Amino acid sequence: MEPEGQVTGGIGLSAQFLTGEAARSLQQARENTSEGSAVAGSTPEEYRRGALAVAALAPGVAPWVSARVGLGHESEGGVAYSGRALRVDGRYALRSGSGALSLGVGGQALLARREESGWEGLRGVELGGVSGYGLDVPLVFGWRSEAGLLTAWVGLRGGYERQWGQIGLDPDGSGRQLVNWSASRWWWGGLVGLRSGFRRVFVVMELDVASSSARASVEDAPVMLEGVTWTPSVALVGRFLSRKREGGGGSAGIEELLPFG
Repeated sequence: MEPEGQVTGGIGLSAQFLTGEAARSLQQARENTSEGSAVAGSTPEEYRRGALAVAALAPGVAPWVSARVGLGHESEGGVAYSGRALRVDGRYALRSGSGALSLGVGGQALLARREESGWEGLRGVELGGVSGYGLDVPLVFGWRSEAGLLTAWVGLRGGYERQWGQIGLDPDGSGRQLVNWSASRWWWGGLVGLRSGFRRVFVVMELDVASSSARASVEDAPVMLEGVTWTPSVALVGRFLSRKREGGGGSAGIEELLPFG
């Protein structure tokens, strides 16, 4: 938790991997879709399930840029960009000695994305016409060493996302068609993180694991999917402004970095 008036900023990368049903559905859709045609056995439902995995669970590598500011009264706010979304959040902490328990709430705008192929996408799926929003609630316990060189945290996080718009689909190479798209996702999971450094520069590593339940309506045809996402993240974080509280130096308290989002 940052002291009042102190600002931190960070830049890094995160990668999201799928396991479970979502990974199997996406792999099946890829195998059934070749460069110019769909191989025998592929179905519109298989392709749509793969499209839902790409749209709702967003496998791939993304940049991460964030800034946070201490608001006083053991609270802080932040904004972060993760390639897929722009997130704004606030949180409040209860401190005791070298530990702190923080509860937060975040909201995000889901951004349009370009067509993705390779390990992070599915051929023919275009998400440029899809947007949405998300809400999440993290509960995190953090610990800081006496010298402040090491900070660790563990927590729980859950949320909801909603998408809508038009998605482009081209399963057999005959030409992309724009279809109406509406999707939602509930997710819940845990996170663990570590920060190490000194003075004003720190290296941060975090792992988020979440179970997701997603469903979509594609031209009024329902599609459902479940899966687990693994999201390792690494960033370089620095303090670039510090202002003491009026009447004293204040305490930096626990300065754990909450999920990259």
